[in-house]
Amino acid sequence: MNTPLVLIARRLPRELIHIIQTYIRNDLVHEAVRNHLHYLMYEQELYMKFVSDNYVEPVCYCHRMPRRLLEKYNGCQHCNWFERIEYEDEYKIAGYLTCLGHDNPQKYKLLKNN
Repeated sequence: MNTPLVLIARRLPRELIHIIQTYIRNDLVHEAVRNHLHYLMYEQELYMKFVSDNYVEPVCYCHRMPRRLLEKYNGCQHCNWFERIEYEDEYKIAGYLTCLGHDNPQKYKLLKNN
């Protein structure tokens, strides 16, 4: 046991020590997990910027579209495609999907404690 309970471990029953330890939070581990999740979000943002700069921007023709078509379709087909893939799992990094996938209920709890 690497907690302050070591000082009183000889005086209390082992079962009580284990129950008390379930309520003690390991801040070092929580901070490491939070930093890893922030890094994965940063890595995903870099990847989406790479896709935008190398695959969408060179073929984008929004600046050549008439204003009425630009407002009607909300951009060219390349820009619309890029906006659509930002929310799909197919173009996410594997680590991002594993830790921050849409079905992970713990990500909000870990990320909200900044």
